[in-house]
Order: sequence, then structure tokens, then C-alpha cells
Amino acid sequence: MNFRIFLGITVLMILFFSCEKKDSELGIDLTDKFIGNWQLIQSIPSGRSELDTRYFISERNLRFETNGKYSHTGYNYGFDDENPNEIVGSTEIIGNFDIKGDSIFFRNKEITSWDKVFRPITQTTFVEGQEYGNRFEIEDDVLTLYYISYPADAPIPTQISYKRGE
Repeated sequence: MNFRIFLGITVLMILFFSCEKKDSELGIDLTDKFIGNWQLIQSIPSGRSELDTRYFISERNLRFETNGKYSHTGYNYGFDDENPNEIVGSTEIIGNFDIKGDSIFFRNKEITSWDKVFRPITQTTFVEGQEYGNRFEIEDDVLTLYYISYPADAPIPTQISYKRGE
């Protein structure tokens, strides 16, 4: 008798937890989970071959505001073996965002960029960009965006993760 009760409770628990739905699947507004700053810092290789590969630091910051606006700023620093603390390039994208289900949609409005070598004069472009979306997950203060990139001639599923900042 005790074994049947134990087995029944175990089966019910398995059914209950396997049917758990994410907030986005339940129609809950997830905008509040996005509000604030998100950051990614990574070391990126650069070079034509293994022998001449050098690394530089790339810092990316996403900021989501309660009014549906967002900004994406990026800073590239000099090579580790040359000028690691010098900013050698930057980009800022300003626009709007919207959450629909498990996807976030961006619409860029303004892009400002600068590069020490290739674009030494800061350039700002105003755009009415097309809306584009990324599937997302937020777990343990990590925002992961899933998207398609086109590094050569074929689309590749890609993901990028940002940690919640201050």
C-alpha cells in the first residue's frame, strides 16, 4: 500500500514538473526582466593564421529602458601585446525594442561608429531600420540571444550571452 502511494505521488510530481511552462509561453509580460544593463566582455582573436594571431578585448553593453528604448554600445581595445587599455574603435546603436512571446524585436534608429584606423572621424547615421527579432532566454541573470549569422555564404545558428550589469 505504501509503495502504491509513493509511486502515485512520484508520477504526479513528474507530470507536474514536466508540464511547467516558461513565463513567455504563459503570456506573461517579460519586459521588466530586460530592464537595466547587460554586459559581455570577450577576448577576440585577430589574424590571418595561427602564427600571426593576436587578441584584443571587446566590451559590449546592452541597456533596456522602461519606455521601450534600448542602446547597444561596443568598445574594442588595442591588442594585448601592444596597447591593451586604448580604445581603438566604438559603436553605439540606439533604437526601440519589443517583447513578443520568447522573442525580442529591435528597431534601430541611430548608429554612431568610430575606428582609429578605418574611420578616425566619428560618423552617425540615422536609420529607420527594419524590425528584426531574436529568440531569447534569461536564466540566473544571463540573457542569451539566439539568432542567425552569415559569416560566409551560408546561415549559421548563433547565440550570444550577456550578464546582468549594474
